[in-house]
Amino acid sequence: MIELVTDTQQAVERAKAELKKRKLEGGPVVTFEAEGQTRPKKSKKKMQEYEQTEWIDIRPVGSTAHGGVIEFNISGASTHYLDLSRTRLLLRVRILNEDGSPLKEKEKIQDASTEDQYKEAINNDWILDHGLAPHNLKMERRDEILKILFKNEIYYRVHSEISQFTDGLDQVGNFAKAIAKAPEALECLSVAGKSSRLMFGGLRKLYDIEFSPAGSNNRRKEDEVIYCFEAMCADCEANILEVTLNDLLAFWTGAAEVPPLGFDKRLKIRFKHQLRVAHTCELEIHLWRGYSDPDNFRDDMVKAIQWGGGFYLA
Repeated sequence: MIELVTDTQQAVERAKAELKKRKLEGGPVVTFEAEGQTRPKKSKKKMQEYEQTEWIDIRPVGSTAHGGVIEFNISGASTHYLDLSRTRLLLRVRILNEDGSPLKEKEKIQDASTEDQYKEAINNDWILDHGLAPHNLKMERRDEILKILFKNEIYYRVHSEISQFTDGLDQVGNFAKAIAKAPEALECLSVAGKSSRLMFGGLRKLYDIEFSPAGSNNRRKEDEVIYCFEAMCADCEANILEVTLNDLLAFWTGAAEVPPLGFDKRLKIRFKHQLRVAHTCELEIHLWRGYSDPDNFRDDMVKAIQWGGGFYLA
């Protein structure tokens, strides 16, 4: 408890102590009265009014946010007696870890070494949110209480969301129950496992080529470009290049692997722009008709894949 004592109060206390000392020693006690003034008699009503007390909330005028000092402006009143000896200083503080992070409530319970520390840790609103009554939580039950709190945090806090998710899966042929019975067999449908190496034979089954009419000059150039494209795919499969067919698929579609249920439509190769352009939403890749040398095509295509930024990894 911190008592705030003014200079005036100190003088009054010293005077009281001196009068008390003189009375005990039998010494003279001198009092002064104004001329023509008689000492009023204390009535019972006035004594009752004097004995009535009230608490006044006085806010500080300073702040400790930037290392300041806490100051209070206490103004006196002629009709009231301010008893500073009964002053109470109310502080609201926040206890943090050494690194400045908040001290978790469960850690406070676990680290409590005395009965007072334990009571302070459990007498909070958050303990009621977990369905526990503080008055029934004895320190001997601390390990049991911690298990309940951790179970509430890990399981029951998200139980309703998990139940809603599994109920939704069961709306489609009891799919959640099927996953529970054969989790390993159905793991690839929901969990990314080991990357499967894509082969050119499997990639070729996924896409169509939008050729120009047969016999046209564009068709002749497009055949040469496709030859360069398939030669590059063969080099990717043989691990000759810096990129793989999975990298090519990611540049083309945004997915480094074929989805378990396949793509929603066929992949497509078109011939439009001079630059190598991929439209992942449309599952299209645009190639330039001017390529006839497989080495030039391979070098430019590898640059396009590597410089794509790998956004599909996000």
